[in-house]
Amino acid sequence: MNEYFVSNRNESVRMFRPDWMEKTTYVHPLVPHVIYVPLIIFLLWTSPLSIGASVMWFLIGLLVWTLIEYLLHRFAFHAPDEVMDKVHEIVAGLPVDEAVVPNMPSLRHTIYFLFHGVHHEYPSDARRLVMPPVASIPMAFVVWLVFLLVFGTAARPAFAGMMIGYLIYDSTHFLVHHYSMPTKFGKFIKRQHMRHHFKDPDKDYGVSSPLWDVIFRTFSGDRNRTTPKTEVGTGA
Repeated sequence: MNEYFVSNRNESVRMFRPDWMEKTTYVHPLVPHVIYVPLIIFLLWTSPLSIGASVMWFLIGLLVWTLIEYLLHRFAFHAPDEVMDKVHEIVAGLPVDEAVVPNMPSLRHTIYFLFHGVHHEYPSDARRLVMPPVASIPMAFVVWLVFLLVFGTAARPAFAGMMIGYLIYDSTHFLVHHYSMPTKFGKFIKRQHMRHHFKDPDKDYGVSSPLWDVIFRTFSGDRNRTTPKTEVGTGA
């Protein structure tokens, strides 16, 4: 049994017993763009601020997303080692057609598996690389309310920037798992994310940017410029 994942091929495991619940866990990577790009356009078009001010708050929102991405990945999506190890043990021991969630021993194990554990166990599963709308839409609504409270009249362009950051994150995450990155920076972020999956899950929480990993000292560095073929995460 591999220490960090069950399978690095483009396959996954059953999460729920009811078929209707299981279907909600599979999402095409373009779905978030279909949902949120029109919203972003609307928010920018109806911004009450000048173009210059809107651009500034848009960029601030984009920066805010990079912090949200880091904090969610590190503190919400990950779990204590004993929880992650137990989930890995359970998933690895089940037939792929047996639902995992009913076999979780506690709510904490279930939450970790639903939000992120399934991705770490099957990192190249193309249909579970983006958050399902049933989860992302309520979360986006809560964040919108926070932005209204914090940013006031600048909430629209700031939230638009934050949502662009989210779409960049989703796209980057899909690409690093399924494609060879053509640019130097793309190769760098792919290498760092593969280290997170296959070397040290307590490092490199940033997917679209290493900024907050560097600030909070969870950046593994760029010591290994090559990644073993079995770990590149390009299974299709």
